[in-house]
Amino acid sequence: PTPLFAEEGARLETATWRNAAAFFNPALRNFCGPYTRSYHPDATRSVTLFSLWLWALFGRDAAPLPLLDSDVVDHSHDLMAGPLVARLATPPEGVDLATFTEPLTEARVVVQNLPNERTVTAHVEPSLMLGAESSPHDWGGWSQFVPVTAHWAEGDEIGVLWLLAPRRTRATVRGRSIELGCQLPLEFRLLAPMCIALSDGFETGAVRVNTDPDVIVTVAAVEPGDFRVFVAALTEDEPGDPVGDERRLVLTFDLDGDRAGDIDRIAL
Repeated sequence: PTPLFAEEGARLETATWRNAAAFFNPALRNFCGPYTRSYHPDATRSVTLFSLWLWALFGRDAAPLPLLDSDVVDHSHDLMAGPLVARLATPPEGVDLATFTEPLTEARVVVQNLPNERTVTAHVEPSLMLGAESSPHDWGGWSQFVPVTAHWAEGDEIGVLWLLAPRRTRATVRGRSIELGCQLPLEFRLLAPMCIALSDGFETGAVRVNTDPDVIVTVAAVEPGDFRVFVAALTEDEPGDPVGDERRLVLTFDLDGDRAGDIDRIAL
């Protein structure tokens, strides 16, 4: 490469690895959201390119991937990049690679300011990850934009929740809660062994998600382990409401087990 490409390529490589390290949780074998573009938010259910880089550097056991000998492997065509990744993979400089293999010892809070008034917040602890993006933009319901995510330990599996058909979403993670300024109703997809609606939220086998008292939650099973969670307003907006039909919604996650005591704050 020319000197310019070599210099800028090294800078981009280091920045990419640092960003990935900030959002990765080896216990949950996933990268915390939110995602500007994602085919699937769970790396253990769908092949992701970055998992191939982890495989090349740390071995198959360290790489979050679905079972590759299954009859159907979601997004399996990304595996075609494997030989190229294996040929090019070298440890990046200036990155704490232990982040990808060693257990978390403290909760990690990430704040990232992106261009065009976009702000990312994430909370990563051993058994729970929450991610959110706040911006004034209407994403038009684009399915690959995922501004609200949650991952948690569900026994030996991973529970995942994410917002579907996003439009303008002002979402922020605060501890174990996601605060949203959004238009209702909202639809989420949830992957877990079971899910039931409650009067003030919903719960799976391992997590209870509490909502505001002025919304109603319904749950529909699409197939075993795959649910849709609908959140709608109980009352209409008051006349003259300055934010119109934008409402404040808080999702608070109550998970069994200890959380990490200390907090490591990362600004990207």
